[in-house]
Amino acid sequence: MRFGLNPNSNVVRFPKAFEHTLYYKRNGELVPIPERKAIVGENGVVYGIVSDKYRLVQHEDIYKTVNQILEELGVDPLLTDVKISRNGGAMLYAVLTDDCKLLNDDYVYIGFSVYNTYDGSSSLRFDFFGFRVVCSNGLIMPQKILDLPKFKHLKGVIDPTYEEIAKTIKGLLDLRFEVLDVLNMATKSTVSAFELVSFIETTFKNYPLLKENIYRTLKKHGIDLTEALKEYEEFAKQERELEKLLEKLENEEYNLWTAYNGITEVLTHRPGKVDLPNLYKLQRKTGELLALAR
Repeated sequence: MRFGLNPNSNVVRFPKAFEHTLYYKRNGELVPIPERKAIVGENGVVYGIVSDKYRLVQHEDIYKTVNQILEELGVDPLLTDVKISRNGGAMLYAVLTDDCKLLNDDYVYIGFSVYNTYDGSSSLRFDFFGFRVVCSNGLIMPQKILDLPKFKHLKGVIDPTYEEIAKTIKGLLDLRFEVLDVLNMATKSTVSAFELVSFIETTFKNYPLLKENIYRTLKKHGIDLTEALKEYEEFAKQERELEKLLEKLENEEYNLWTAYNGITEVLTHRPGKVDLPNLYKLQRKTGELLALAR
């Protein structure tokens, strides 16, 4: 499942899901289980057992609602793209509205993404979304990279009414150019070798092949973390605090934008067998690197 945008992917078949009552057998009879229900896909897969208060929202309804809101706001996207997980239970809809040039002459498209699930693992979630033109990398940037008080209301939508979705999309669009400030700062900022190793080892600890690919890709872009990784692993063996490692050793500094794009390159183009829900989480987590821009 790749995060690169496909301008011809607007024709999509959206899998549906349905609510089913749960039963248990008592004295040979089936008795409904109170306060719980099953969410089952049209292909028979059970996405989850959820509270009876959980509101199932179909992927297609979200897609159509977002498009209707964009039309009402007079926004004509430059690019849109839909990704569906292998089992149909998750959808990511990316909407790019503006093309911009960064201070280092890098071109990016910016906009937002909408993430919906059938298993109850996430509320309807909105993030800033970007697309780096030179390498076709998808960039998911969680809302917390912007430390703005007026932004606090823009969270996952638990009760996704039309009004709440419209309010959230408008808020994202109003602040989309604030993201450019963060990206521009990243092009001028540095991140230490050990900060980077610590981030990679923590974020991708359950994905060894992905992690290996990230180190290899970063090295291709001039970021060789071989020695820093050895030091990190030695301290980990000794169960010593990583903060002491940062204090003790001289840290080589690397460009933050280059490091960030090295990781997103792997997540976009060579994610291996990582399915959409986990890939989405890893992309959002990687976006937190941008918070180091200073």
